[in-house]
Amino acid sequence: MAASNKRAILLVFLLALWPAAPAWTAPSERAAPPQPHHERVVLQLKWYHGFQFAGYYAALHKGFYEEEGLSVTLREGGASYYSVEEVMAGRATFGVSSPNVLLDRLAGKKVVALASVFQHSPTIALARKDSGIATPSDLAGRKVMIARDSSPEILAMLRNEGLSMASFQSVPISAALDELIDGKVDARTAYLTNEPYLMERLGVAPAIIRPSTYGIDFYGDILVTSEAEVKGDLDRVRAFLRASLRGWHYTLQNPQEIVDLVLAHYSQVRTRDHLLYEAKAMAGLINADLVEIGHMNPYRWRHIAETFVGLGMTAPDFSLEGFLFKDWLENDWAARQNVRIIRALLLALALVIVFGLAIHVRSRIREQRAIRQSAELYRAVIETSADGFWMLDLDGRIVGVNDAYVRRSGYSRQELLGKPVYELNTIESPADTAAHIQAIRAKGSEHFETQHRTKSGALWDVESRVSYADVMGGRIFCFLRDITDRKAVEKQLHASLERLATSNTELERFAYVASHDLREPVRTLVSYSQLLGRRLGAEVQGEVREFLDFIVAAAKRMDSLVSDLLTYARVSNDDQPFEPIDLNEVLDEVRQDLGPAIEQAYAAIAAQPLPRVMGVKIQLYQLFQNLVGNALKFRRKDQFPRLEIAAFHEADRWHLTFRDNGIGIDPQYAEQIFVIFKRLHASQAYPGTGVGLAICRRIMERHHGRIWATPAPDGAGAVFHLDFPDRVEIESRPVSAESAAG
Repeated sequence: MAASNKRAILLVFLLALWPAAPAWTAPSERAAPPQPHHERVVLQLKWYHGFQFAGYYAALHKGFYEEEGLSVTLREGGASYYSVEEVMAGRATFGVSSPNVLLDRLAGKKVVALASVFQHSPTIALARKDSGIATPSDLAGRKVMIARDSSPEILAMLRNEGLSMASFQSVPISAALDELIDGKVDARTAYLTNEPYLMERLGVAPAIIRPSTYGIDFYGDILVTSEAEVKGDLDRVRAFLRASLRGWHYTLQNPQEIVDLVLAHYSQVRTRDHLLYEAKAMAGLINADLVEIGHMNPYRWRHIAETFVGLGMTAPDFSLEGFLFKDWLENDWAARQNVRIIRALLLALALVIVFGLAIHVRSRIREQRAIRQSAELYRAVIETSADGFWMLDLDGRIVGVNDAYVRRSGYSRQELLGKPVYELNTIESPADTAAHIQAIRAKGSEHFETQHRTKSGALWDVESRVSYADVMGGRIFCFLRDITDRKAVEKQLHASLERLATSNTELERFAYVASHDLREPVRTLVSYSQLLGRRLGAEVQGEVREFLDFIVAAAKRMDSLVSDLLTYARVSNDDQPFEPIDLNEVLDEVRQDLGPAIEQAYAAIAAQPLPRVMGVKIQLYQLFQNLVGNALKFRRKDQFPRLEIAAFHEADRWHLTFRDNGIGIDPQYAEQIFVIFKRLHASQAYPGTGVGLAICRRIMERHHGRIWATPAPDGAGAVFHLDFPDRVEIESRPVSAESAAG
């Protein structure tokens, strides 16, 4: 074919394909159609102005929205705004939300996720570094500020580590850091981009626990809109998304400039240094060096949904259909392409046959180049990882291994390739490995701890995160972290806890024996002091009589103290079995025994019907007697005592409240009153030994419950809270101090 004929055919081919050319362009790369005027849209931010929304500020002030034919209003958020509600109600066109937007979609709201700005959630658990809290398991038994509905990634992390909301004392969340700084709470949920900086500025070193370290890796700051907007004006949604992502690209490349923009136009609440810290932290969360800004993986969203199912936040039969904007783009793109393909075929069918092969070859070359580049990237990530990596076939043989594992194991790469993993894993036999592989294929992924053996025979502890992929006939990918040092620390900690438990048991037994042996001499002292006073009678007056009265009073106080100490020591060592106890009967007995004191104080006791709980009746009697007695003792001088007792059933717990109208309690002392011998008032004003409430706490712990105190809501009096389990499956039977003492 002559050169001129070839040029003519090529020209005809290009002209024929001209109408279809846009069909070969990926939806996210198409240029916006010309706009006759600027369309007005509203973006609802999810919080107050700050660097968190810097990409949208950049898109607005650098003219990216204007270039797309859009006039954008950025509406500041806050505690009273929920961006999804604003979008669904039509008050905003777009919104910035959290991963909880998926819960809104699964609840029936027609919301669509356009892009995820943060590839990793900024939500963390934050503590003081000097608190000793470094892992989720350290939160057990601590006081933690957490909001269940707004911190699912924290709850999922705790669940993965074997903890639940019942494992620690939950405290309502507040904006200020004062309670964490002052040690009133042990930990709280926070943002990686904000609170650690504030703590460091106050001179307090933060301890940061990231959910992603424990297998919970949520997205953060999701750009959303409604299905109605997508269906009504898909091109406008595309235009807004393009301009917004351009804004974020510009922000990451010019953080200093955008910090100045925030300070000049939006907020001076944070200092320049604070905003630069936030910018640096956000860059790590956006992860633009490895992942395209705004990218969302549907499988990762499915994993997030499965996490919500595990937390009981949504039903297991969920569907993500229509939730991701990518689905709408593909549907629209497919419909348009069908029309364009028909036009192209009608105009250039013959030429397509001639040049189709060349186009196909070029396309395949581009695809293979992209595949090679992607493979090289993943290979580089794996090879530079500090953790070990295996790729296994379905027979459990190593077909891929990285340098980190080669160094740690002592084997060469050639020695490891083809080796069965059970020769390295000291815990599994060949049959165990085969069964384990089948289980991983069924579940898709698994996280467990095991032990490997080096070439020299040394053992090392390994944390394994394993997943299955149906590629190359089936492959299992294993990320292997050396946790030998961590296990050694955990072993030392466990030994320390066992020594402490032994010391506590011995101390309790000593206290019981000492109190038991002291009681008889003290009673003898009381009896003989009183007898001496009666024998001498009127013969003794003045200072001698006063001193004798002092001896009698002091001996009685000592007898009361020894009696309380015996009660305190008996609680934990009581081996009586639990049985169903009607708390109404317990209260009636206390009322009867304290009847004279109640009548003398003109006290009123109002009680709602109380539940039956599993427990030891004598101990529950002591508990109620102390609480009723305190209401009579710590009363106001200007009014008669009143005690209101109520019971509420919450999930699998019973919550009882004892509310009085007495002198009340300062919140700062609400925990100290349960410390043995701790008194907030002089004994002359309110007599007592300082042991009663300590006995109450020990009784509640013996019954697998809790007790705490708060000021009454109206400020008049105090409220004592008791938390009982619905039922107790297994009860420990500790050796009593009496039998231990012989």
